Amino acid sequence: MGKIKSFFRKMIPLVFFQLSDKLDFSWLKSKKLVIRKIVFGILKFFLVAGVITAALWLFSFWGIINSSEMVDLYVLFFTLIMALLLISNTHHLTQSLYYAEDNKLLVTFPITSTLLFFSKIIVFFIFDFIKNLSLLIPVSFGFAVGGIILGQIEITTLFWLLIPLVVASAIIVLLASLLSVPYLYIYRLFKNVPVLELISVLVITATIIIGVTYVIGLIPDDIDLMNQWPAMRLTAQNFISDICKFVYPFTFVVRAMFGKHGSTYLGYRLIGECFLDFGILFGIFLVLIFVCYFTIKPFFFYMMTKSF
Repeated sequence: MGKIKSFFRKMIPLVFFQLSDKLDFSWLKSKKLVIRKIVFGILKFFLVAGVITAALWLFSFWGIINSSEMVDLYVLFFTLIMALLLISNTHHLTQSLYYAEDNKLLVTFPITSTLLFFSKIIVFFIFDFIKNLSLLIPVSFGFAVGGIILGQIEITTLFWLLIPLVVASAIIVLLASLLSVPYLYIYRLFKNVPVLELISVLVITATIIIGVTYVIGLIPDDIDLMNQWPAMRLTAQNFISDICKFVYPFTFVVRAMFGKHGSTYLGYRLIGECFLDFGILFGIFLVLIFVCYFTIKPFFFYMMTKSF
């Protein structure tokens, strides 16, 4: 226990040192700026959440979606955002771990490689959390409030969903740290052979264009929304349901956030199985910490010493 306290006693100032070097805290010196930043942050949060809640209610009122499909729609959004975060975090974490300017200073500090490595991960997670306050978190609360209004989600979900959401975000950061090693070598390869980067960009662009063209080609020329809407809606429902099954890991996380849909009650409820799912999610988080400790930390320290 004493070693753990000592670890965090050294970790906290190290994290704050890196944050102060990357963030502008000058606004904390002015009460007016502090109040303005807090007020605008809260207004922005509730504006995004309110737009999502209003959209869900209107779509349900107009019959575009059933209220019971709301959580499935969130699964699609959650999957897309987490996939984009994983790609973005892998790139930026690679830069932070192996190319950051402060590495040359931090490596001279009288600290262990473990403290240095996990301080970098924690700082990156804090930045990731701040970024998520702009979209992922308010949208999630917007879906929750919409579900409560539509009678699909319990009000207690509002006080719970942030916990599994934070753990899921931390898992994405840890996965990004694992992917940073192969990404580093690919990044260096592209830097050394620019033509490979150009070919990759052309292939990805061509694939996107072909995919979009194919999807557009599936749309019939004469669309009669009034008569064809029931069939189109059924197709969309089946598509969303199939996607939720395909991206089961993300559906699993959402179930831990919003609850489980049962046959003996309406909507989604936070039952014992949901908390068991969260326990599994937290277990995955702990396992990834150990995996990063034994694999990425030695590589990180090797790259740090190699740069001198």
